[in-house]
Amino acid sequence: MHKSGWYLAVPAAFLFVLNISLAGTLPPALLTAAHFALLFFIFLFFRTIDLRRILPIGIAAISGLLFTYGFLQKFWLFPRYLEWIRDGEDLLSRSIAIRIQSGRIFTIFALPTLYAIVCAVLIIYILHFLIRHRGKARWAWGGLLVAGLANLLLTQSFGGVVYLAAGVLTYLLFSGILSLRILAPALMTISLFLFVITGLRFTEARRLDPVRLRLSNWQQAVRLVQSSPLFGIGLGNYASEVSTVTRGNEARSIYAHNALLQEVAETGLLFNLFLVTILWRYRRRLRPMTVRPAAHHLAVFIILIVYNLIDIGIYFFAAGFLLVTALSQVYRRDGPPRTRWLIPALPLVVILIAGALSRDTLQEGRILLARQRFPEATASFTRSLGWNPWNSAAHMGLGMCHLLNHRLPAARLAVDRALSIQPGAPYGHFLMSRIRFAQERYQDALFHADRAALRRPGHAPYIRWATFLESLFANENLSTTD
Repeated sequence: MHKSGWYLAVPAAFLFVLNISLAGTLPPALLTAAHFALLFFIFLFFRTIDLRRILPIGIAAISGLLFTYGFLQKFWLFPRYLEWIRDGEDLLSRSIAIRIQSGRIFTIFALPTLYAIVCAVLIIYILHFLIRHRGKARWAWGGLLVAGLANLLLTQSFGGVVYLAAGVLTYLLFSGILSLRILAPALMTISLFLFVITGLRFTEARRLDPVRLRLSNWQQAVRLVQSSPLFGIGLGNYASEVSTVTRGNEARSIYAHNALLQEVAETGLLFNLFLVTILWRYRRRLRPMTVRPAAHHLAVFIILIVYNLIDIGIYFFAAGFLLVTALSQVYRRDGPPRTRWLIPALPLVVILIAGALSRDTLQEGRILLARQRFPEATASFTRSLGWNPWNSAAHMGLGMCHLLNHRLPAARLAVDRALSIQPGAPYGHFLMSRIRFAQERYQDALFHADRAALRRPGHAPYIRWATFLESLFANENLSTTD
């Protein structure tokens, strides 16, 4: 036991439980923990399976479907989405229309940058199989390679070019193919991609928006680490806490755009010290393959390392799955498949699928609410809570529907539940302030208004509302007691 280092898991588990208890937000912590636990079990299971026969078929099928859907989304679905959204005059519909008009495809993923990393990984595997195969198969892999490069270009992701450059150069180096004769055209192709994407996003590139965003987000993450360095702010709690350290002149995001910084901010330095020590001791039991046969997996690993340094990486399940799959083949273990690792993985899959369905119906409800279709929005938020009863955003959406329909007791109950799940949510406090004001509970309204402004400094609507209530109290137009 002492040789393996697993005895360190006991204090690490204690610190993890302490982290959750100090954060006071159990549902987000459990969902995030389930996400990472599932990735861990997938690694342990895939490590006992030789994917060399399965991987070409899987890569060909997945690539063909995703790349085809990418073209359909760009040239067929986007125009029809714009026709549907054009009917909406609300701010949300306009913001969706602006995103679609940019032409940046994302297929089934949440963000174009996430799809860009998936494209880069698939291109590395396709390139590997293209080099290894002969005859008609090479033409098929060549077609997939062209389609993959076109999809990567259509994401218009600067990061996508960086990921692809890192992956291709790593693969060529580790596989022994890299030479000056190969290096020159590879660098020229990468430069061409970067030039084209810069042209498509010239305004953002000129202002250095992607760089400014990340620098601001990294500074905010460092401030959160400094605010609670030992125990962290709570796993899964970054999005609700980052607004408290965001300054008025900084770019805003609910992500740290650095997976390591976000993880340290959430779990603290002590937990990570024990975690790193466990992994360092466990490395003795991991026997990697030799470099050349594992060149494509190592290239994927390098791509995802770069992605985790400039985005939140493994916090997205797709990126985490690709990472553990590549690592499982680098550190593959001979022997029969260990199916026992699927037993704890299955309930985690169910939990995460339910969470994803809840988020999807939540987005539907937000669009319907923005269009003032209150009965349908209420039904969508209720379905979202059916999938995940701890979705605080769905509770707040339901509360807003009730408030706009003057069902104040139901509105207060819904927002109360949201704040019990996520006590620091600025929008939850703002919404509760509006509800209590409508109920003529003015002191409660001022308390929640101040909390909203405090939790999100510099946000004009919250500041205006709090200032309005304070001015009423100052003019003695309202009683200071309920």
